[in-house]
Amino acid sequence: MSSSQRGSSQKRRPQSRKSCIECIKAKRRCERSTGTCVRCNKQKLDCHFIPAPVLDTERSTVGRNFLTTLNSEEYRESTTTQDSTFDLLDFTPNGTMQIGAIDPSAGIDNLFDLDADPLYYERNPSPMVVGPLLPTLHDSVHRVNSFSSSIASRIELGIRELKRAPAEMVNTNQTAWSHAMLYEETMPKSMQDALGTCALYQVRNETNSRFVFRHMELRVAELLASPVPASALETLSRTQSLILYQSMRLFDGDIPARAHAEQDMHHLESYAHSLQSLISEDDDDCLTPSLQIYPTDHAKAFWSSWLFRESARRTYLISFYFLSMYHLLWGKQRYCDIQPALKTIWTASAYLWQATSVFDFTCAWNDRKHFIVKNLDYTEVLNYATPDDIDAFGKALITSCIGVDEARGWFHKGGGCL
Repeated sequence: MSSSQRGSSQKRRPQSRKSCIECIKAKRRCERSTGTCVRCNKQKLDCHFIPAPVLDTERSTVGRNFLTTLNSEEYRESTTTQDSTFDLLDFTPNGTMQIGAIDPSAGIDNLFDLDADPLYYERNPSPMVVGPLLPTLHDSVHRVNSFSSSIASRIELGIRELKRAPAEMVNTNQTAWSHAMLYEETMPKSMQDALGTCALYQVRNETNSRFVFRHMELRVAELLASPVPASALETLSRTQSLILYQSMRLFDGDIPARAHAEQDMHHLESYAHSLQSLISEDDDDCLTPSLQIYPTDHAKAFWSSWLFRESARRTYLISFYFLSMYHLLWGKQRYCDIQPALKTIWTASAYLWQATSVFDFTCAWNDRKHFIVKNLDYTEVLNYATPDDIDAFGKALITSCIGVDEARGWFHKGGGCL
């Protein structure tokens, strides 16, 4: 091996970290030993070391490959080909549904039937992958001709909710899938760390940006190295925390952050599947036709249970929605087991979701119609709901299903706006 080859090999070799996570947090010197450091062993702490950065050729040339692909002859030729359209909720980039052909009464099982047309892959080659880093949604629309503007408009609301989630969590203690009262009594450590990181992220600037992202990577490493949650709330908090981290890392302009986020997307799928035990495929809420407004003991207990279950349902759905958009935008040839997600129900009612007291929730439950959505079938919602019934989460999913123009028309007809 030549000296230049040895030097190149040495540069790619990961450098071991000198301190474990617990010692870093305590600002103590870490006497690393096999498996567990001395301090953690004495104090009986969980000793985890941050994985060394991957410095292989694939990671180190991400930016170069991105620019090289954009300037390649294959990419220039691809921009002259006819657009291909994809079902934006498909978990592979090769859907067979054409834009505007979605029937809300048919559910979405047909949207995932990749074997319905065995010749589809021959007639429609997979979209050209321009690299793992696409700066913005609109930039990707212009650069990748196979990603049509109609698809971009369908998922724009969903991306907006994901991008604004960190700020919403800091300012209002909620997101479109995490109820404002979910962590009122207790907030697991995973969400405490994520909330603190979101706050730091909101005040980042050119001077402190490196520190903010270094802090974020440390928190993510702690989350991924943490033991299996002991409670249902901790399980939900872990998934919601990872969604917040991934939103900040993927949609920010920081290239290393995006590269790290890409390597952790499979954890989001795993965490999402862990929520299956917290949600029900049955419409249990309809078994409670009305709530007693006084005394409030029963209504309070029901509200507490409902907001947790509804947050879990929405988090489960938004996780797979996030994965779907990621696979589509980044051109990933990846398959997910989404059948359980298709059966997940959620409640389309802005009045119930936005209630801030037991009294408001009870009145909304008794006096206003709420809609149980299953299999993402919006027939009942579109036929009987009003625009005021639909919150931000519902707007994002409905627009994804029926298209932005249809959604705007529906809201306008009812006297509202999208």
